[in-house]
Amino acid sequence: MVKCSPAILKKCIPNLLCSLFCTFFSIWGTLFLVVILATCDNYPVKKGKLLDFTADDFVTLRIQTGIAAGFYLLFVIGCGIWSGIQIFKKIKTGNKVEYY
Repeated sequence: MVKCSPAILKKCIPNLLCSLFCTFFSIWGTLFLVVILATCDNYPVKKGKLLDFTADDFVTLRIQTGIAAGFYLLFVIGCGIWSGIQIFKKIKTGNKVEYY
């Protein structure tokens, strides 16, 4: 069982909140990217301009960026879990929590 004193919690809670905020902020960023990918073929593209895509290019772009967003989301969640575990260990031992 973990014993929490108010002094330890005052040191730990800001770090935990920062880790959670960064994790959720990154998750929302990834979801926004996925929404953009889901609707990317609805944007008009002018032929002969810098972005000269065909319908097949949009499918490939959507798949590749979706895979990248998925890996990024797993990385962000892993970092959030790792930060939470590190903070929990510091609370349990009573040591000062460092900023990550």
